[in-house]
Amino acid sequence: MKKIMKVFIVLLLMVGLGYGISRANSPSADDSKLNTFVINTGVNEAGDAAMKISFTIDLDQQPIFSKQHHVNMQWNTGWKLESYFIKENGKNVGSDVTVSPFNYSGHMNLPINTQKHIDENGVIEGYVVLTSENEKMIKKQLMSSITVDFYYQSLVKDFKLNDSIGWSNAESLNRN
Repeated sequence: MKKIMKVFIVLLLMVGLGYGISRANSPSADDSKLNTFVINTGVNEAGDAAMKISFTIDLDQQPIFSKQHHVNMQWNTGWKLESYFIKENGKNVGSDVTVSPFNYSGHMNLPINTQKHIDENGVIEGYVVLTSENEKMIKKQLMSSITVDFYYQSLVKDFKLNDSIGWSNAESLNRN
């Protein structure tokens, strides 16, 4: 009889936990937002055109039962990633992370740490700096663009937010 009671209690706890997880409040794709914007920062020390692309992800509430989240970015050929930065708990902590000078891939994946990168309001902020790696290729194109995707994964739900922004290559390469 005691074994049956223990099994019944364990089953009851499992059902209750399952119900709690299914009813839990967590961020949703409908109420969360991803915004990107671009700033022409002029030229870097090497004389290359530099563009700073900032992103803000505003989750409608704090994540719960988080598994993993990441930001994926893709940009036109001719530009290379120079550095990136993600705020920690809503504050500028540290400095830009400079990447290898051989990073010409046109995309990057940034893992998001829920304890470190999401502030108390559910906001993630960061940016990347792209520089003109191949000006001849860039001049052949009228515009360049970057696509930013945010992937949210938790035990409760998964969703994706995306945004993109473009800029004039003639304007970005103008050094006057």
